[in-house]
Amino acid sequence: MEKANIWLALNEDMANMVPKSGVTPAEVALLTAIHGENSVRDIDILDEDADIAGRQLLQNLSFRYGGAVDSDNTPIIRKVFPTSTSPVPQTFGELGLSDEQFTAASVEKMLGDGASTKSIDDMTKAELVAFAQAKDIDINASDNKSVVLSAIEAALADESGGPGSALG
Repeated sequence: MEKANIWLALNEDMANMVPKSGVTPAEVALLTAIHGENSVRDIDILDEDADIAGRQLLQNLSFRYGGAVDSDNTPIIRKVFPTSTSPVPQTFGELGLSDEQFTAASVEKMLGDGASTKSIDDMTKAELVAFAQAKDIDINASDNKSVVLSAIEAALADESGGPGSALG
């Protein structure tokens, strides 16, 4: 399971940021649910992996963040991971976060870890944005995943002379 160093904007307040070291994708998913969609910034994926089972990780996260509740007084961890055997993400690419949330080096790592051999239909938004940047395809990284995917598909079809291209 991947680990990273991050900056966390408490409740998305960029003036109130704290560093966190050695966080897992599951912890980032939970912190995002607690503090907001854009609260996790500068994700720097480390070269070392976490050696922890999913169940143990969820216990650790429940101990650390179990007091965070929503407006209905439901623990937020139960919304993200409903049971103690819920699957946990192993990589940051699985989270579907915006590429702006990652360091440039981390985006390159995600591409180097097999995103380039994946079908573009199977890529996360961050992987798609990194793919587009690597291929010099003009996209708007703030668009949602389906818009980014459509732009890449159109550019690739145009490159190959496919339907709708100037060559086809």
